[in-house]
Amino acid sequence: MVASTLNKILIYPTDTVWGIGNRVEDIGMVKEVHRLKGSDAKKPLSILFTSKEQLKNAILLPDIFSLDQWQTFFSLQTTLLVRKDLLTMNYDSNILGDSPFVGIRYLESPALCALTDDCPITTTSLNMTGDEPIIDIEQARAMYNQHKDQFPLVFVTENGLIPSGESSTILKWEKDIFTIIRRGQNATKVEAFVGL
Repeated sequence: MVASTLNKILIYPTDTVWGIGNRVEDIGMVKEVHRLKGSDAKKPLSILFTSKEQLKNAILLPDIFSLDQWQTFFSLQTTLLVRKDLLTMNYDSNILGDSPFVGIRYLESPALCALTDDCPITTTSLNMTGDEPIIDIEQARAMYNQHKDQFPLVFVTENGLIPSGESSTILKWEKDIFTIIRRGQNATKVEAFVGL
């Protein structure tokens, strides 16, 4: 285990692809994530919550589901776009960008939660902009090794996840209506779950 992930960039497996991000409180690291990926620094990042307590305390989720039902919703490899004004914490504009929406992911991960001192983290796919997302540990480790001398990286494998290799289904929640923005491998199950 790593002593501290403060002011570090995390590389970690998710349920979909390998991810990269930083603790949301480390504002300066957001630009470093973009620099490493070669992406536009104004592009918003999603926020990954790694415990139910984080999810419950950091966002006013629509009350159409209980917290346990939201956990089931996110277990279908889903990203939820919600209006920024539903966030109960202030997040830096470097994370959220200019969009009125923010992407929310939830992944129960005691290892990531412990590594980040129960702080939500930014999340995006681990890849260079324009390349396919990384889905296996060898590719993720190669990217880590390629950049570890230029960036303060932490390679996380303790959460035990093996990515499915498929991108998440993205749903937007606006004015009490769900809209699918991107279909992932569980899109049909997600549609059934939310009643589309």
